[in-house]
Amino acid sequence: MRRLAAAALFTAAFASVSSRVLVTQEKALAEAFPGALVERHTAYLTEEQVVRIEALAGSKLAGHVIPWYSMSRDGRFAGTAWFDTHLVRTMPETVMVAIGPQGAIARIEVLSFGEPPEYLPKPRWFEQFRGRTLDPDLSTGRGVPLVTGATLSSRAATAAARRALALHTVLVGTEPVVPPVPAVPPPLQPAPSRAAPSLPAVPPPPQPAPFQADPSQPAPPSSATPKPPVPPGDAGAPSVPPSPTELRP
Repeated sequence: MRRLAAAALFTAAFASVSSRVLVTQEKALAEAFPGALVERHTAYLTEEQVVRIEALAGSKLAGHVIPWYSMSRDGRFAGTAWFDTHLVRTMPETVMVAIGPQGAIARIEVLSFGEPPEYLPKPRWFEQFRGRTLDPDLSTGRGVPLVTGATLSSRAATAAARRALALHTVLVGTEPVVPPVPAVPPPLQPAPSRAAPSLPAVPPPPQPAPFQADPSQPAPPSSATPKPPVPPGDAGAPSVPPSPTELRP
């Protein structure tokens, strides 16, 4: 308890040192998360959490009581914001590190700067942190270039970014729980075509039975004209018309 009280008193006294205010905390949060609902939290770190955070950050924490902010839009997690106050050379600086819902830096804003203004890096230099995560390349002289004439300031801001990412990783998680996005339904498939029901086969009409003569009845007379009988011996011989002499009396 004494350590926590001493750390809180040290933080309050450290932040009260005269420094030039560049932007208020409220404005910095509104610019980083426009239209978001802001909720303030206070984390009381355990010894195990402190060891893990400092190992990830590569630097010491100022205390074990950490205020931080969570943002949401329409009930969905939108990110976190961490305010880090530290010494640059002999004067304090306070920066806000805004982290998006996927655990990457969204914005770094300098709220107050006690050193001479020429020691403060330009806003363009801070833009390189957007999208960065907690990896070995997030360090000055490696993945973050030093600023000539503002070496201590660039190192202090990079260390603050690493501490904020380490706090976010341990206290919130690299991938916080976000309501799942509704799955897109698959396109409608056409209904399978149904063949028309086959009609029952129509049997052919009955054929009339062949006519059978009754042997007990006389055969019906034929309608054909009877041919004259052929004289015997002339069967098959052609008829020859009589000569004119035979016709004379």
